[in-house]
Amino acid sequence: MTVSGLGTAPPGPPRYEPGDMDTTDRIALLGQILATSREIRARIQAGDWMAGLERNEQRDALIRDCFAPPGRFSDPAAAASMLREILDLDSETLRLAQQSRGELAVMAGRLRQGRAAAAVYRRHEG
Repeated sequence: MTVSGLGTAPPGPPRYEPGDMDTTDRIALLGQILATSREIRARIQAGDWMAGLERNEQRDALIRDCFAPPGRFSDPAAAASMLREILDLDSETLRLAQQSRGELAVMAGRLRQGRAAAAVYRRHEG
């Protein structure tokens, strides 16, 4: 998977398709959640927030499927490792969102100042 110039994601577990996976083994689905989490982070790092939010909605559906009963992970150690990485990616994505929120607030403040200055200029122009 390529995210506009950001490179190719490392190969992961087989891709999950509803209905073609044994319902007792969720490791492939967890791998897809991890790949999607990486893509979300890459898109957000690139400033493509809308694409990141859209992929997050898709990821939420995968998470619901992954943890719906009945189910188990055929490789609990691999599942634990993937879950740790997913949580780390989520923490980083949240940090980026908080950082961007602050940057957006500063930009909005500058925009308001610019509009106010333009309004004063127009009033005194004529």
